[in-house]
Amino acid sequence: MNGSAGAAPRNAGRDGSQAAAGTVTTTGALAVGAPNGSITLDQSNAIGLLGAVTRGGTFTLNDTGGGLTLTGDVGSDASAVSITTVGGALALGTHNITTTGAGGHLTLNGVSVTQTTGTPLVAGQTTVRAGRGHAHLHAPPNDLTRAVSPSA
Repeated sequence: MNGSAGAAPRNAGRDGSQAAAGTVTTTGALAVGAPNGSITLDQSNAIGLLGAVTRGGTFTLNDTGGGLTLTGDVGSDASAVSITTVGGALALGTHNITTTGAGGHLTLNGVSVTQTTGTPLVAGQTTVRAGRGHAHLHAPPNDLTRAVSPSA
């Protein structure tokens, strides 16, 4: 799937995933939705901007485009969220990522991982990998209820 300067929506209703050789490339914000299932975008995608994510299961995103900025929230569910970007910062901005329950693990990977004040992260077990950069999670109301594992 390729997108241009506008939003590139993907709405699957149930589970949505990529073919082994498929990639998502967009210069606009990618908004994805599977309100009754999981979303797996684990190939060498070049996204840059991640809009709103509506999910009813796990959400996995791999971005190789040189950094990723959230422009929308990652919706709540009792399942895991994993967001990885290679070659640049993972900038959460003021957007929230919510996981609930025992399976609600949150994994964030980037050269650096940043969050400005605003909407909190709400998650169970949390892993933040900031590579060569810094992890700045600045929202005071963050609610990380289980172990937080920062690593390089």
